[in-house]
Amino acid sequence: MMKRCLLHIVLAIILLMAVAAPLLASPQLSARIVEFDPKPGASLAFYDKLFLRISYESDIPLRFQAIPMRDGQPLEYGAMGNKPFLQESGKDEALAWVSFSNATHIDEVGVNVLDTEWSKIDHLSVKIDVIWNLPKREERRPVPDWVSRLEKKEEYQLQFVFDPVPDRKETIYDAFFYLSVFSIPFYAFLQIQFLRRWRKRWRELAFIPILSIIPMLIMSVFGLGMEFRLWVIFMFRGMPLALFYLLVLWFAKKVSARDIAESSSQE
Repeated sequence: MMKRCLLHIVLAIILLMAVAAPLLASPQLSARIVEFDPKPGASLAFYDKLFLRISYESDIPLRFQAIPMRDGQPLEYGAMGNKPFLQESGKDEALAWVSFSNATHIDEVGVNVLDTEWSKIDHLSVKIDVIWNLPKREERRPVPDWVSRLEKKEEYQLQFVFDPVPDRKETIYDAFFYLSVFSIPFYAFLQIQFLRRWRKRWRELAFIPILSIIPMLIMSVFGLGMEFRLWVIFMFRGMPLALFYLLVLWFAKKVSARDIAESSSQE
């Protein structure tokens, strides 16, 4: 009975992963640029910011990264932009901006919409002709109320909103992502086999990874203040560690069995 119960738990975990995969791949969102400052045709001083007010509605947390453009191509030399802080899911507004340290003319600003893991899931753009050609100001130029309001909101989010991936880590992160994906079937296979074949203390030790996943399953179902998708992401990240634990346990069991066999032969 216990054996069958354990197998059902493992199968439930695998089923959750299968159900969560399409959910992670197809978030529901809408976003648009509703306002910008300054108006088209403006001349800005070096380091002055062109602000974008973005309205969005999403079932996952988002990031917004502004990109200055001219003739359809991104401009990089002297360009500065907002850091894509994690925005909470739901219906809200976000702030993005671009600036330049040198004389520059742009005719468009694009905004990449990113998910929690920094993957691009949408793109926005607005045509706006602005030039940076004035000496640097000593004081900040006047900005509308919505800029000040969204800056305060951004400061609050930076302090109180949890960001599981605060910085983009392309090469290492991508490798870890694929490692997580490929570790899931191997972990599930070893977990089932060890629970079926091992007995007594070894089976209890093999059950430990499941004990660590059960709380996450509960949190995924009931939320507990965090989005379901984030808990699924954490579970994905835990798979390589669970697989590593089972492999170490398998090696320890082999060594223990060999030592017992050698002791018996010597007697």
